[in-house]
Amino acid sequence: MNGKIWKTRGKMNEEAVSPVIGVILMVAITVILAAVIASFVFGMGPSESAPVAQLSASDGIDDVSSSTSNEKIIKLQHKGGDTIVLNEIKCIIGNTTNASLIVNDNLSALLDTSTFTGNTMSVGDIAYIDDTDAIEEGGTYRVQLIHKPTSAFILDTQVTIS
Repeated sequence: MNGKIWKTRGKMNEEAVSPVIGVILMVAITVILAAVIASFVFGMGPSESAPVAQLSASDGIDDVSSSTSNEKIIKLQHKGGDTIVLNEIKCIIGNTTNASLIVNDNLSALLDTSTFTGNTMSVGDIAYIDDTDAIEEGGTYRVQLIHKPTSAFILDTQVTIS
């Protein structure tokens, strides 16, 4: 061995491995933290949800006296669930060929004010849509109520006016 120091095989380049792995881990942690912070800053938190309500639509002529009715009326009834704010509801009434006859961004503007007042519809409330120009006797209509902030359907049904 004449005074020479021999290095063992495999140990020559291992000193640089620890700093490289450490740098990679620090960069990965920084990227993950930046993504989490960005998601909170840019509002990726909980979003508004549509009201969950059981509504029905039917021919309402039998329920309304002849003095307030022109026999072309749709009855909306709130049977359960969340209270509905009417100015947040878009109403689309169309015939069965999907042609829209009535489109209104504020459901309260379509309601018959002689039978319903207010801006909310709660369990047990009944309201009537009365539009003599668009609704005809003997017609079948598709009634859609859409929650505008979430674009979610609250009601999508067909009604036959007799």
